[in-house]
Amino acid sequence: MISAGRTKKRSPDRDPETVARVIGAAYEAVSSPHGWQDFADTLALAVPESRVSFFVHGRVTNVPSIVAQAGWDPTDLQAYRGYFAGVSPFLRLQHLVPLNVPESSRLFASRVGLKIEDSEYYNDYVLARRRNWDAIALVLERNERSMTALSLVPDDPLPRTGVNALCRLFETLGPHVRRALTLDRRLASAAPAGRAATAALDRLAAAILVLNDDGSLHLANRSAEALLQQGEGLAVSRQGLLRGSDPGVTTQLAQAVEQAAAARRDGSIDQAGSIVLRREGRQPLSALVLPMPREGSRFGFAGDEGGAVMVVITDPEQAPAPVADWLRERFRLTPAERRLVECLVTGMRLEDAADRLGISRETARTRLKQVMIKTDCDRQSELIRLVLSAPGALIYV
Repeated sequence: MISAGRTKKRSPDRDPETVARVIGAAYEAVSSPHGWQDFADTLALAVPESRVSFFVHGRVTNVPSIVAQAGWDPTDLQAYRGYFAGVSPFLRLQHLVPLNVPESSRLFASRVGLKIEDSEYYNDYVLARRRNWDAIALVLERNERSMTALSLVPDDPLPRTGVNALCRLFETLGPHVRRALTLDRRLASAAPAGRAATAALDRLAAAILVLNDDGSLHLANRSAEALLQQGEGLAVSRQGLLRGSDPGVTTQLAQAVEQAAAARRDGSIDQAGSIVLRREGRQPLSALVLPMPREGSRFGFAGDEGGAVMVVITDPEQAPAPVADWLRERFRLTPAERRLVECLVTGMRLEDAADRLGISRETARTRLKQVMIKTDCDRQSELIRLVLSAPGALIYV
């Protein structure tokens, strides 16, 4: 339990190792048959003296399906699933719980005017078992059929500082758990072609983000994941929406995504929008936003289950590493000439490339002339186009 007055132990939301361990457990859950149980156990270890549950609540059956749990008494859990979930005022009002925003049960009850003490759930379940009812909950997904949520209930009531700390922890975990949940479902249901397509996307050097119809992140390839981790020029909000370096760019992104989604709904997939994503002290990223086919896509993003809009992001500072062997074998470039070309491909001026390589500008010009002769190019722009058309120029290694 988190309580500043009882222990000097750092709260889990401020312990990078603890947060990283729980996030890692969420992603590991995707590849392990018992992964989500391991995730619940890891979260319970991060917040001792608590009960963790990761569940899907069906609106029709009104019976929660417990994906994983830790710290629950089996008898209490059976009673909850067997009857008290059906009379829980929190589940009855779950449509009022904000999506992807952690909130405590007590604050929720106060916000919506819920008198929990008058409920059968409180008197016959909570009081009878002398349990704390103030849970920290995070609704990860919600549609007309079900709700998926992560919940943690401390054994004893926490002060406001402790509740806020757990909310911060859940706010940090939320995007990763949602992404892992999406990957888990995709891996469970994907056809071999879909799995092969996902692997192919991960080999692309360009950052590929596939968005749902509402603009929330559906999946990201390996290059996109690395770009988002850098947090320069592009980020994902806690609602799963793309965010630029300033409000103006964020608005442009949202408008471009909405236009692409609207074009997809109208059956038009030829429309594309481009946006410049500025970065401090670096060359800006280029983003192309385009609608995806509604059905029949051979990339495995079928129907309306996701994959409405694709965002392709290129980094002008990223040299296409796999072209090195091709340059050497095709044009007999020396290692020094090849290094100069790789600098120029990233958008560097010849003078900057000379400084980067530690050579004089005259030497750089001489090497460039030799490269132009060997490649039969008349202009530097022609040389760049040639290099970018090389086999493997778009491949991530």
